[in-house]
Amino acid sequence: MNGIRKDGTLSPMSKISNKWQWLCSSDIKVSDKCCYHLKKKPMDAIGHNPIVATMAGESNQRLEMYCRHGCNAFDLSRPRSAPMSFWTEADVWEYLKSNNIPYSRIYDMGYGRTGCMHCLFGVHLEPSPNRFERMAQTHPQIFKYCMDGPLGLRDILRRVYGMEMPTL
Repeated sequence: MNGIRKDGTLSPMSKISNKWQWLCSSDIKVSDKCCYHLKKKPMDAIGHNPIVATMAGESNQRLEMYCRHGCNAFDLSRPRSAPMSFWTEADVWEYLKSNNIPYSRIYDMGYGRTGCMHCLFGVHLEPSPNRFERMAQTHPQIFKYCMDGPLGLRDILRRVYGMEMPTL
């Protein structure tokens, strides 16, 4: 089964893995729209050539983008400058510490990223404690909201990944 592009044409490159095709007919809403509305759309609103702090080592897509365009990708439909593309996470920590630059205390709580805390993307690949198990300890009210509130993530994590989350 091929994937379907936004314009409705078939694409062999965006095929949904057989493992996850059952989600297409389930009552679970799966989408990347939040990434568009929370990340890409605000960058578009900034105007020409925003500067972002993404690193090539964070994903294959970012690595490919860096290899293809370098730090300054001004020839894209969404032009941008990513001057930290060639930095590693270790480079960032070394720079912060050697220059005595303050950083968010969230990193001292065991978090490796400060992205959307309710995002399920990749949670099944994380070692325990995963981001939600950690959230139960560090941010119990947000954990309750995500798990048992309007997001209903407890049920989704159980049904999709077979993961059981703590009850607070």
